[in-house]
Amino acid sequence: MQERKQVESKEKQGIFTRINMAIFLLFVLAIVIRIWQWPAGISQINCDEAMTALNAKAIAETGKDIYGASFPVYFEAWGYAGQSAMLTYFMAISIKLFGMSLFSIRLPMLLVSILAIFVFYDLVKRISKNQKIAIIALALIAICPWQIIQSKYSLDCNMLPHFFLFSIWLLVIGLEKRKWCFYLSMIGFALTMYTYGIALYLVPGFLLIAAIYLMYTKRIHAKELIVCIAIYTIFSAPLLLMYVINFLGWDTFSIGPITIQHFENSTRTSDMLLFSPQKIKQGIANLTTLGKMIIFQYDGLPWNAMKTIGTIYP
Repeated sequence: MQERKQVESKEKQGIFTRINMAIFLLFVLAIVIRIWQWPAGISQINCDEAMTALNAKAIAETGKDIYGASFPVYFEAWGYAGQSAMLTYFMAISIKLFGMSLFSIRLPMLLVSILAIFVFYDLVKRISKNQKIAIIALALIAICPWQIIQSKYSLDCNMLPHFFLFSIWLLVIGLEKRKWCFYLSMIGFALTMYTYGIALYLVPGFLLIAAIYLMYTKRIHAKELIVCIAIYTIFSAPLLLMYVINFLGWDTFSIGPITIQHFENSTRTSDMLLFSPQKIKQGIANLTTLGKMIIFQYDGLPWNAMKTIGTIYP
């Protein structure tokens, strides 16, 4: 009997060791794919990368963007409202530390992308409560074309899915009785607002649905909900004010060193349904584009997908 228990114990240890080795190798594979020939594997600088880099360099050196605005919550680019702030500030830190180079420009996106792989694995494991499913998910994201491509460019929009992922991960951990992570997730969701324009739809919509569900299932209480709303509102307020003053036509103003900017010429919201003057026409155009992307997985832009394999393979 004792020998049998020892044999079973050794078998379990062997399985545990093989699983850990598989996880380790998948993480190594994912990282190697992303750092292979980085940062110059894609030698062309995208126009959005270039503009972000110019503003980041200006912020790193002067605390102002290339137009003279002090720490704006949204950046003017090409003479009109153009780019979300999160990547610019990450890039400014990188440039401050390492100087202006392709390495500095692309480092923040690479690091955030790699961190997202670890978070994704842990999130799937927590939600599914099944390590095999989590390992399958890890294997899929390790070789996901979109995740690989976006780690090699520095485009402001690509910060959105990662920050949204990090925030949901913190929310899930918080619901597992670690309340500080629950409240920290609200800061994460607020910061996600600064990653790309469509976060204006995505984040509040998700939080509203989550709040209704969590209140209905009694996972959270009214006091906790009020605290969450307060945290989210405080940290997202500067950006929300930017949308308000541009919608109402108010003038630029500052909160300390932070600039809440009014943009005279803005085309960046023209394809967002809420701001479109022709909502039905724009809605049809957006749905058509969505359908094409789902079916064909390629919009003709090489920094969004590979033509032959799309964003997630055929």
